[in-house]
Amino acid sequence: MSFANWFTDIWGYEPFPWQARLAAEWPDAIAVPTGSGKTAVIDAWLYRYQHEEPVSRRLWYVVDRRVLVDEAWRRAQHLVDAVGADVDVLRLRGGVFDDADMPNPSSAAIICSTIDQMGSRLLFRGYGVGRSQLPLNAALAGSDGLVVLDEAHISEPFLQTLRAARNYGAEVKVTPMSATLSDSLGNVLQLGDDDRANTVLRRRLGASKQATLASGDIATVAKRLRTQGARTIGVWCNTPDVAQDVASQLTCFGKTLLITGRDREMERDQLMNRWHPRLKSGAGEWPETFLVSTQCLEVGIDWDFEAMVSECASIDALRQRFGRLDRLGTFGNTTAAIIAPPKKVPVYGESAKETWKWLCSVATDGQVDFGIDALPDAPSECSLPRERAPTLLPAHLDAWSMSSVSSPSIPDVGPWLHGVDHSDRDVRVLWRDFPAHKNQWTEAIQAMPPTIPETARVPIRKLAETGADMIRWRGPDDCTITGAIAPGDVVVVPSGTTSLSASPPTDIAEAASVAANSPRVRLIGPNVLEWLDTLDNEEILIECESVADLSAITHPEIRPYPGGLVVWHRPITSERSGRRVGLTEHSEAVAQRAREIALGCGLDDQLVDELEAAGKWHDVGKADPRMQAWLGAHDELLAKSGHTFAQMRSTWAASGYPRRQRHELLSATLARQAECSELVQHLVASHHGWCRPVVPEQRDSSPEMVAVEWEGHRVAAASDDVCDEHENTFWELQSRLGWWRLAALSGVLVYADHSVSKEDQYAQLPSATS
Repeated sequence: MSFANWFTDIWGYEPFPWQARLAAEWPDAIAVPTGSGKTAVIDAWLYRYQHEEPVSRRLWYVVDRRVLVDEAWRRAQHLVDAVGADVDVLRLRGGVFDDADMPNPSSAAIICSTIDQMGSRLLFRGYGVGRSQLPLNAALAGSDGLVVLDEAHISEPFLQTLRAARNYGAEVKVTPMSATLSDSLGNVLQLGDDDRANTVLRRRLGASKQATLASGDIATVAKRLRTQGARTIGVWCNTPDVAQDVASQLTCFGKTLLITGRDREMERDQLMNRWHPRLKSGAGEWPETFLVSTQCLEVGIDWDFEAMVSECASIDALRQRFGRLDRLGTFGNTTAAIIAPPKKVPVYGESAKETWKWLCSVATDGQVDFGIDALPDAPSECSLPRERAPTLLPAHLDAWSMSSVSSPSIPDVGPWLHGVDHSDRDVRVLWRDFPAHKNQWTEAIQAMPPTIPETARVPIRKLAETGADMIRWRGPDDCTITGAIAPGDVVVVPSGTTSLSASPPTDIAEAASVAANSPRVRLIGPNVLEWLDTLDNEEILIECESVADLSAITHPEIRPYPGGLVVWHRPITSERSGRRVGLTEHSEAVAQRAREIALGCGLDDQLVDELEAAGKWHDVGKADPRMQAWLGAHDELLAKSGHTFAQMRSTWAASGYPRRQRHELLSATLARQAECSELVQHLVASHHGWCRPVVPEQRDSSPEMVAVEWEGHRVAAASDDVCDEHENTFWELQSRLGWWRLAALSGVLVYADHSVSKEDQYAQLPSATS
């Protein structure tokens, strides 16, 4: 089937000619204007994959705007469902808490992601990724992938980093996409005569967007547009503070929506989801509404306005904003206004002033046509200066690849994603009702971890202005009350702390956890404390049936919370599952899964055999009699207990198994005795995230001799026998195989173990009401 027929069957209309050319031959870069259907690159990739054309295993659609990530993700889901393709679809756009399962390394996948999410994974420092998953995520980002970088003109630093990573062995093809790109990039796909002859495209490209160069108050100009008959009016401000002020003025004049980067994610998503059907391109409703926003919506959102007013910004920002005006050319002739810049322009600085001077020079009777084909090219000084990434060196990759190390001496990957001069350095802030005693604050946050929907982006400089106590959250093992906050951190402040967001500073943790698909419910009070002492989960859940939010938790777990408890989803761990799982059963399943994945990835026979062996040996260290007592073993060695959190807590104390003891280190020691290869030993020792390269200290005051018959070998070792060559082995293997190649092999075992454990997790697991 031709691409044109395939596309038409799915969408009910024909593709643009440039989209069909893309499906036939993949270029080095794509330069098409706003409104030309750029997200159809996903269609072209999927068509090529389905028809066995040369294509990378994974498509990464990357753009530095969450709303466009969401749009692309929805399109990808629809496409895959429509054609029944065996392709995973994943969205990574949250920040530091996205914990969606990554795809099988051997599977085809479409991954829609922000720069932060894809870039941090590529550089072994995935935001919100657990230590054991870092190599897997690095491998998925850095091998067998095609990265389409949308709006590449605002993402130059990351484009530079992607190209540098390719030079160091990352197996990714990079396709920048923007309205204007240099021919020096190679084979650049652009609109052709056939595109301009297309009726739909011709209407969009030729639509006139007459912008009056105005002075005065932005709200007054917006009101004037309304009195002149415009209904749906976009109002673009350069800062959230100005946007909030303008919105308050317009509210008295008509329905007004305010959306800025400082909104909490959940509230902004709710507002946008509610209005998207009415404001999206082609809706045809044109409600009487002012939408007041900042640059957070100037790129990517498929909303359409019939009039617009904007503060003067850089020319590239104005082009993006005008891309939301009459997007489909429905009216053909629309009006707008651009407000003269003040003496000091925040965010856009001198580029806004130069843009204003240039606009005045090309204006006719005080008007400039911002139509796609009408607006001439502006001088370079009208654009924001292009930021640059630091030079990527092998020493940086060495430091980041040490994923078992967390140290201030390891550089933040942020400059390689957004540039060394990136001034918009934000933190994510959320508000919580803290316990009365300050020494319980971190305990409360660890029991009820932050989720993305309850956070708002706030410039780091504004935190100092509040004077509030704050908790820095960098994961459950790094949660502390401190004023040492860095860009990209997650910061928890007390409810009622104002001036950080336009949203009400209230605690919405429960609702946000449901929105994040990881529901938790806090239950606090004397009766709850009495229930907790019984450690009887079923009794507690029966007593709590009246709690409405509990209905979202189908597989409940209970954890202490200051003054009460938290009910949450049962997690996957190395020792627990929904049923008792034998050690032999689990190891054989992981070995078989690792072999299947390795074969699917096209690895050579030796590597396939070594990955299978790593699966067989990865958990043999659990044969330690004390761990078996902890798991409740009787007549067979267990890999997983089937116990609840409360049961595991009570049996651990009686077992004598040392705190923080790492069973995988003993597994590697036993594998060494069986003369497994250094690669197998490393994969076994590192599959929970350690030994890359740091080996955690073991404090086993009463070592046990562990002896077991395994894979035809009689092996025995003391429980504290840890090979002192793990660090050297890591560096030797990484030097020989490369950063992403070794990560890919580690990722196969990690994924095999995780996926098998997840199947165990939900097997025979009772519901909350059983």
